[in-house]
Amino acid sequence: MSIRKSLQFTAALVAAGVLSAGPVGAKPNGIDVSNNNHSINWNSVRSSGMVFSWAKATEGTYFTDGYLAGNMKNGKNAGIYMGAYDFARPDLDTPQAEANYFWNVASSYIKADGKTFVPMLDFETFNGHVGASSYGDWANQWCNAIVSKAAAKGLSVTPVIYTSSCSACNLSGISHSWGAWLANYNGENPQSGNPWNICTSCEVWGSGAWDIWQYTSGLSVSGISGSVDGDVYNGSTSQLIDQFLVGGSFQAAVELKPSPITYTNGHRVVFATQDNGAAPWDSHTTGVSGNGTWTGEWLGDNNAQMCASAVVPVLNTNGYMEIFCVGDDLGYLRHKWNTGEGTAWSTWQTVGLDGTNNYVGNPAVVLRQDGGVEVFVHNDNGGSVQHYYHGSFSATWNDGSLGGSIGSDCAAIINANGYLEVFATDVNGNLVHRWNTGPGTAWNSGGWVSLGGGNKGRPCVVARNDGGVEVFVRNTDNSVNHYYHGSFSDTWGSGSVGGTVASNISATQNASGHIEIFAITSDGNLWHNWNNGTGTPFNGWAHISLSVTLQSDPTAIVNSDGTTEVYGRDAATSNVGHTYNNAGTWTAWSSLGGPG
Repeated sequence: MSIRKSLQFTAALVAAGVLSAGPVGAKPNGIDVSNNNHSINWNSVRSSGMVFSWAKATEGTYFTDGYLAGNMKNGKNAGIYMGAYDFARPDLDTPQAEANYFWNVASSYIKADGKTFVPMLDFETFNGHVGASSYGDWANQWCNAIVSKAAAKGLSVTPVIYTSSCSACNLSGISHSWGAWLANYNGENPQSGNPWNICTSCEVWGSGAWDIWQYTSGLSVSGISGSVDGDVYNGSTSQLIDQFLVGGSFQAAVELKPSPITYTNGHRVVFATQDNGAAPWDSHTTGVSGNGTWTGEWLGDNNAQMCASAVVPVLNTNGYMEIFCVGDDLGYLRHKWNTGEGTAWSTWQTVGLDGTNNYVGNPAVVLRQDGGVEVFVHNDNGGSVQHYYHGSFSATWNDGSLGGSIGSDCAAIINANGYLEVFATDVNGNLVHRWNTGPGTAWNSGGWVSLGGGNKGRPCVVARNDGGVEVFVRNTDNSVNHYYHGSFSDTWGSGSVGGTVASNISATQNASGHIEIFAITSDGNLWHNWNNGTGTPFNGWAHISLSVTLQSDPTAIVNSDGTTEVYGRDAATSNVGHTYNNAGTWTAWSSLGGPG
């Protein structure tokens, strides 16, 4: 899939630095590939900064790309969002016949696993339109056929259409619901330019509209022999995922949020996964609050262990720090640990070698009062939840399924009465929960119980000091829903705390008993809202002014000295940074220098 251009023009772009494969600014980079690129080392591609890719599946009704299977599997395993595409031959086939051919080849790779992007139609041939009144009608029919076929499989897709900026004139009547992918090798910087410096009369998606821009066919990327098509998305990584991730019985856009925690002496550490390279990392300091001196370290095993999820920590009762993630090697749940602050880390180990479960999304981890650890993670078989647990650090791991059709990561708490309770949003938008009454007891009968509908994304849960529970989750209109009760046996109440947010919520309870919630808006700004204690109203959303915009969910923590600290990822660099409340004033954003 490429539009021809001269070798001299490619060389000029390379000399100008436009064709750098690494991440530059906030717009995520990607590539599109076919049999012309032969065998690809996808781990190297990911390490070079690529976030997404589409791989050729078919051309017309006469060609199947033999590299499709390897590209889809290995690209996903490397942590790249992968989609499949059809090179359209409207001059030879009806749109229904070509959609049938594409679906027969590609459907097994199109699934709601949190790793797959929607199908793409590559429209470059304009020599006739069989079975359609126009090229736009042909494209609409093909896309509608794919939407129907996906729906019959329980999937939700909205295809994207690729063409050149000037060829878009041929697609008059195209539905604006299909994504717009434009090719134009105009020499502009992909992070600041756009594909509409020519042929502006061809803007059939609307004035200046584009989602993906193929800005070159001469990109040099580690892991690929020769040049490859280079693409950039017109937005943030989270917006890219929201727009193009296949939806269905399980949908989880993996959010690589930072995960802070403190040792028993108050010393702080924050864990994260490299945004483009999937390498786990931490930064730690001996300070209990403030900026201090932070030291970063990579946590892979000779660069062999990569994480396809956030790194989630727990401090065991014996002082061991233990971290969990979903590995990028077939999606096993992995963990590693040290034996106390400053000690060496173990190698990564598999938690329960469950060959039938290919896990996706971020694990939820909770420490029981008796020293046991509970871990909850999705498998990709309809979004059911797998539960791992042990009674002490040296004990054998056990596991079992909690079932469900869950559409978000889980959140788990231990109630004041020792009950273990886990929350999630199901595929129908219901906030649901399950519970047991303590270590070794059975889970509630009847499965997942709904607390209310109209939700999306991962819930955030706070176990209050007085035994009550507060749950915050995004409404489908991007306001924030609030669920709460005073004790486990009380009836749940619910309401809205308003706002218009673009991230999942993070919440804390400070030493005064105030609940404070944090979220990111669509422009990358950090906002917060708070009450003055149990039963009091929330005060309204207020902006925390920072020198950066953020791309990840925020993560808040109350430090041992009572300071509230918020961590996030800078949209420009993907590095982790933080701000904290110093005597009522939020400090300037401070970068911790990694992991990028």
